[in-house]
Amino acid sequence: MQNENQVIQFEADSNKIYKTVPDSNLDYEEYELNNKILKINNLLYIALDDVNVGLNVVYGFSQNDNRILLNTVDSLTEGYKTSLSEQTNNTIIEISPEFNNEKALSYNMLVVSNENQKWGVVDNNFSTIIGNKYTSLEFIESAKAFIAADDNKYGVISIEPNQRPIIDLNYEEIEVINNSPMFYKVKLAGKYGIIDGNGKPIINNEYDNMGYTTQSTTEQTVLVIKEFGKNKENLLVVCKEGKYGLVNLSDGKAIGDCILDKVYGKIENGQEKYYIQLQDKEFSLDDYIKSINTTKVNMEQ
Repeated sequence: MQNENQVIQFEADSNKIYKTVPDSNLDYEEYELNNKILKINNLLYIALDDVNVGLNVVYGFSQNDNRILLNTVDSLTEGYKTSLSEQTNNTIIEISPEFNNEKALSYNMLVVSNENQKWGVVDNNFSTIIGNKYTSLEFIESAKAFIAADDNKYGVISIEPNQRPIIDLNYEEIEVINNSPMFYKVKLAGKYGIIDGNGKPIINNEYDNMGYTTQSTTEQTVLVIKEFGKNKENLLVVCKEGKYGLVNLSDGKAIGDCILDKVYGKIENGQEKYYIQLQDKEFSLDDYIKSINTTKVNMEQ
């Protein structure tokens, strides 16, 4: 299923679904449902108690006419707007119209601002979950957390009281670069590093940028190479002084130096293959990594 805001992938006889944003370079976000997707008469069926995650809608039941009611997050937002003044004594002024924040309604949360234009989070009874003290909040559905900003400093706030903040508001920028497992790209003093979903620094802030972007119609832009090689490692493309390199996201260790001109993908026989360019020569990524790991022994002794 696809609309202008997201793409959702379903699979029969599976309890997992996958979401992404149209034209995104990120991998699909993986979600586990309580029940398997059923295929009956060539149609797919999802259980009602999974529709909030699967479709970002909220369902209810009307006893008067024995009907199931499905509400989109857009319609719910409009409905809550009409009850703001009477239920909150004008302490809440606005509900965020951003789609990522509207998705929080699927989890019974609203992103709201007060008269000082500070954003916070309340439940569907308008009880406070996160206080109104941030200049911006963005819901990260796959992490069940919020990227928060105040005074142009960014961090990540958990919805669990005993776990927040996950990342202190010390950074110039934060964005998700990988969903499963979760990794955030953070910017500090003009340099980029990586912090995992538990708030643990994985890569120090030492790189000028991350990811390789191509303008070629035969090459694929690459940020994270998923489950590469026999060890199924997640490799991040990094950039320093105009040259590219690779870092293993599991331990933050660099694979060689930043000496590459390109790191890119190609679609071959329906599969994505990865290549590097060094001094105008193309090598497969597998061969390049093998050459780094090969130890040359002088046998002339």
